[in-house]
Amino acid sequence: MIKTGIVGGGSIVANEIMKIISIHPEAELIYVTSETSIGKPVSTVHNNLQGIYDDLLFSKYSADEISGTCDIVFICKSHGESSSYVKDLFDSDCKIIDMGGDFRLKDVSIFNFWYHGAKHACPEILNKAVYGLPELYKEKIKKTNLLANPGCYATSIILALAPLLKDNLINPNEIIICSSSGISGAGREPKPGFNMFMDVYRNVKPYKLGVHPHIGEIEQELKNFSVIVSVSTQISEEVILKCYENFYSECGFIQILKDRIPDVKDILGTNMCSINAKIDKHSSKLIIFSAIDNLIKGAAGQGVQNMNLMFGLPDTAGLEYLKK
Repeated sequence: MIKTGIVGGGSIVANEIMKIISIHPEAELIYVTSETSIGKPVSTVHNNLQGIYDDLLFSKYSADEISGTCDIVFICKSHGESSSYVKDLFDSDCKIIDMGGDFRLKDVSIFNFWYHGAKHACPEILNKAVYGLPELYKEKIKKTNLLANPGCYATSIILALAPLLKDNLINPNEIIICSSSGISGAGREPKPGFNMFMDVYRNVKPYKLGVHPHIGEIEQELKNFSVIVSVSTQISEEVILKCYENFYSECGFIQILKDRIPDVKDILGTNMCSINAKIDKHSSKLIIFSAIDNLIKGAAGQGVQNMNLMFGLPDTAGLEYLKK
């Protein structure tokens, strides 16, 4: 069994990871930290886990205990925080998945720009981390001990654009992205203006316009697939969809739709990414639709998918129930 730990066990993402690990055939949760709930049973903080983790207590963070008992640890801390934990654990035999943003960007100056001056504890190992999009970097993920789990916006956007950029079917200078996320993306702690009921009820509002940190990782990763080419010939929807089907032919969590636009309700609670594309004949513009559950494929599900690859398991292990 893969002995699994979580740092930052009180978070929404940690809760989702715990649910998946509880039914995983090859993994067992043995260690969870929380700064505010030390000594309490996990199920008293996450009530939906009652009867599952009643005997597992939140621990005070200890690098020695994690490195001595865990095969892998998920770090569920905010940007600017997780790098200090990675620095503590990097030289141990424990594999690390950072669920935050500290290791997604490879250049510390770009990190400082998008994360607005957050201090990085170990910029010297940024290039040691593998960006964890399994559909793009499966072989690299299998070999790494430090993985940066992508952001939710970045996951849905990169998966939608990478195949078309690779085949030079779209012009990267003419991409416009409009993306929305559930309020769980703002975390568990109250953030006025972002995840408070009175701010979001019956409302959709712009979020971090032009300064969202996921922009940095989207730009960084799509450069790996982009060739600056202006496409002058008219392409059909059939060509676009065939490109997606070829690119994702061996990816079990990508669903290419042909007869309908992705619906949030269809992917809710799953580890799937649903994609379709339509050409607006009036404007001759290609409109791409991509939908994920921001807590599953955009966070916890993708994290476990990456863990599976890091331990030589099928990437679907423990995630079969999250497919539709």
